[in-house]
Amino acid sequence: MLPDVDAERLERLMSYLSDDSDNESLRRDAFDLALSCGRRDVADEQLRWASAHHPSSAPWRHRQALLELARGQWAAAEMLLRELIDEGYSAPAVVFNLAVAQFRQDRFDVAVERTHQLLDPAGPLFRDALQLTLGCMHRQHLLDGAIELLDRFESNDPGAGSLGAGSLIALDLGDLGRVERWAGRALAVDPNQHEALVALGSLLVARRQVDGALHCLGLAVQRHPDDGRTLSALGMAQLLTENLGAARDTFLRAAHFMPGHIGTWHGLAWACVLQQDLQDARNAFERALALNRGFGESHGGLAVVEALAGERHAAQMSVERALRLDPLCLSARYAEAVLNGDAGDPERFARLARRVLSARRDVEGRALSDVVLVRESGGSSAQ
Repeated sequence: MLPDVDAERLERLMSYLSDDSDNESLRRDAFDLALSCGRRDVADEQLRWASAHHPSSAPWRHRQALLELARGQWAAAEMLLRELIDEGYSAPAVVFNLAVAQFRQDRFDVAVERTHQLLDPAGPLFRDALQLTLGCMHRQHLLDGAIELLDRFESNDPGAGSLGAGSLIALDLGDLGRVERWAGRALAVDPNQHEALVALGSLLVARRQVDGALHCLGLAVQRHPDDGRTLSALGMAQLLTENLGAARDTFLRAAHFMPGHIGTWHGLAWACVLQQDLQDARNAFERALALNRGFGESHGGLAVVEALAGERHAAQMSVERALRLDPLCLSARYAEAVLNGDAGDPERFARLARRVLSARRDVEGRALSDVVLVRESGGSSAQ
């Protein structure tokens, strides 16, 4: 929805242009305001005028690239921006927007080369460039380097976006002190900063401060309803409050947007286990195993389902595989309890399952539920 003030200003500009149609300055202002308001039709109208009157103008060709970015035409935008740079028009905004186009095409290595050119705290695009650099490094799994980069610029007022991005990277490294500090600083500036809400919400889940987690993650999902990571963390918060139906629905949505995340399938599987829906739980654990057969908790979770279904031999085999991969595998120990008849009545069954999800591990101090909170999961132990 257009803010009233922007809509009124754009309307006034178009009125002026009706009386002064060759005023290039007004045309530029109309394009810029129309693009910021989402009025691509008005922006395109200005570009058609520029194409007829100033076909070789670098500023107008840059604006054409901006419209392609707004349309999601990343390759077309990149081509236009490369041409401008090759011709010597390498203003910081052109370099930055080229990096955005490359980032959107998952070409993080070349994008980060561009953004590094702009990491001058006195430069006009320092904050934006730093945030995009951190985003590239996160996706390249250069987490330690990203932390070092933000540490270097933390005293230069890096902006809420960079602090939020850094807090999410710190979460994936298990650096909870930085998560709390950077997310807190980001949210003090921008209470809706998405990455900071996700990082702080996930931290609160890990601390079992579920009310605060639900608040942060709920806000984040409202603004970005298709973000799988946020949905997965929200699902775990709901699971820990035993809101099983909501948790199951949320994990299903998370899996739709993030099907390659093992922790999401685990969260969905345990929601199904607690609802005693063994078939859907089995399906979810099998999806996790298809992603990585070297993760002990996936075998242990499947062993729980097999034990509850009375498939004793299959369950024992899954337990053995889980414990070979991870001697501390909590779900495998729970499966053994089920096989030994220690799960008891449904209430005890649910209590033991919650213990599996929440119990802290002896080595790394993490719980199985924490698998859901990190961007990547898998391997021989929860990480």
